[in-house]
Amino acid sequence: MKKIVFFVTICFFSLNTKAQVIDTTWLNQRWEETSKDSAGYYRTLRIDSLKGLFFFKTFYSNDKLLTSSMYSSLSPKVKNGVFTWNYPNKKMERWYKQDSLIRTIGRNEQGKIIYDTQPNAEYIEGEPIYNNTIDQPAVFPGGRMALIQHLASNTTYPEKALAQNIQGTVMIQFVINTKGEIVNAVVLKSVHPLLDEEALRVIKEMPKWIPGQLNGKKVNVMMSNPIDFHLFH
Repeated sequence: MKKIVFFVTICFFSLNTKAQVIDTTWLNQRWEETSKDSAGYYRTLRIDSLKGLFFFKTFYSNDKLLTSSMYSSLSPKVKNGVFTWNYPNKKMERWYKQDSLIRTIGRNEQGKIIYDTQPNAEYIEGEPIYNNTIDQPAVFPGGRMALIQHLASNTTYPEKALAQNIQGTVMIQFVINTKGEIVNAVVLKSVHPLLDEEALRVIKEMPKWIPGQLNGKKVNVMMSNPIDFHLFH
């Protein structure tokens, strides 16, 4: 009798980090450094040492957020992520990759996109899909080991695939939306329709995740997951 062993792995995970605010700068109306008593704005710096990222946020004196930015280096300064400006009646997002502007998005007061320099970009219900330019990744309830255990215990090797000794790794791509739901699941790397169908099923039937976040807001996050089907006699 054949012994069936599944190898289920996840390939989009970030370690939890304790990134703390390490510096606060007070600014006047001309954005020049000043004392706290005469400041109209203040800016905080938060460093994520594990990811090598530097996060700046600028607030009005009443603590309302004005801007946020992300750098992969401060000397020299290298923009690498999403920069946001919160105006009274709109919001601007500028996306940078290694200091190059790759995309600009404008939103109205309700947060809906009113223009985009990448009109063919991927969206779900009017909201963009992010990859790794986020502050907090989407997380399976219980963490990585809970996800591995869930997939391993809920994946069934198709009987016809067993009989024909069909083996291989199926790669599934999917999106965790702002509600934590799995949507837009597709097969990126196919092995055989029997295995593809089972891998897609088990991904689609996962419970809700904890959504990813960018600048304190829940966002859609694209992920990929390989499921290995191998037989050992």
